[in-house]
Amino acid sequence: MPEEKIETEKHCYVCKKIKKKNEYCKTYFERNGPCRECGTKYDIERNRILKKKAIEYLGGKCKRCDFVGHFSCYDFHHLVPKTKEMNWGQMRKKSWNNLLRELNKCILLCGNCHKIIHCKINDDGSLNNEYIPSNF
Repeated sequence: MPEEKIETEKHCYVCKKIKKKNEYCKTYFERNGPCRECGTKYDIERNRILKKKAIEYLGGKCKRCDFVGHFSCYDFHHLVPKTKEMNWGQMRKKSWNNLLRELNKCILLCGNCHKIIHCKINDDGSLNNEYIPSNF
């Protein structure tokens, strides 16, 4: 009975380098996918493109203060919290069509405005009227 050969290295089809098994995610090694480093770079770039597209879809500027800036400064704020099915961490892994369903429940806010809206109480102890936004 012939001995089964155990693979310890593979050729990454992206970077064209031979890498050890521990440099791959388990499923990628088994399925001849990219090495961990190339897979991570792909995920980061895909997420960046998707977020920029989502920002553009929602108008490209903060709905509250009209801020226009770097894509990392924006948040997707759900107008009706009960309808929220996913946060950005989950949304970014979906197809564009699935992402649109969630984006249609949101407005685009800069990080500062998003924090202000989610602040329930103002400095003077009064309730923040924007906490449950009605003017968007």
